[in-house]
Amino acid sequence: MPWLRPLQGFDGGGGGAALSTIEVAFTFATPSPLMITPLVSTERVMRAEVVIDTTFDGVGAGLQLGTAATPGAILSTAEIDVTVADTYRSFDRFEVGAAANVELEITPGAGATQGAGRVFLEVWS
Repeated sequence: MPWLRPLQGFDGGGGGAALSTIEVAFTFATPSPLMITPLVSTERVMRAEVVIDTTFDGVGAGLQLGTAATPGAILSTAEIDVTVADTYRSFDRFEVGAAANVELEITPGAGATQGAGRVFLEVWS
C-alpha cells in the first residue's frame, strides 16, 4: 500500500539516482533514539511522515525526527501531536551534508502505557 505517490519527473540532480521509500514502526516502549536509516552526504530526504496509530498517554510524551546533531530538523515535537491519532508530514527537502543517521527520538512520557506509530521517508540517492 503506497503512502505517497512517487515524485514524477524529478531528476534528483544526478544520473543514476533513485527514490526509495522506508517504513519503520515504533511504540512507546521502543528504545530511543530509533535509527530509521543512514544517509550519506549525497542523499536527501524528500518527504517524511510520522503516523500516530495509537495515541501516547504519558505525561510529557513527544516525538521528533532528525539526526543526533539536529533532533527535530525534519519534524519537531511542536509539529507532531502524539495525543492525536493523525499523519504529520514534512515536504521540506532535508540534506545532511555529511553522513548521518535519520533518527526518531521517542519520549514516552511519565506513566506511559500506550503509544504507537510509523515513520515513512522518501529518500533520494
